[in-house]
Amino acid sequence: STGSYEFVMHNTSTDTWIKNPGTIDDTCEGWRFGTDKGDGNTIFNATGGTYVFSFDLTTLKLTITKK
Repeated sequence: STGSYEFVMHNTSTDTWIKNPGTIDDTCEGWRFGTDKGDGNTIFNATGGTYVFSFDLTTLKLTITKK
């Protein structure tokens, strides 16, 4: 759905919040999260449609693609 969404990630294995305060417009590749990225949520601006979120637990990188 079209709109602006805010989020952070929580690693339940280590009980650690990982984040990257910044803005993603529609898609991204390799958006790195970490405990050292500062305070604030990631803002995701969606133009609408179907999105696929993929998160690599080893590299802590997020990829968002639009179908």
